[in-house]
Amino acid sequence: FYASDQGSNKIMLFPK
Repeated sequence: FYASDQGSNKIMLFPK
């Protein structure tokens, strides 16, 4: 599962 952090310009990927 990949969640994009919309609160930042950086896209962080979280493996779930």
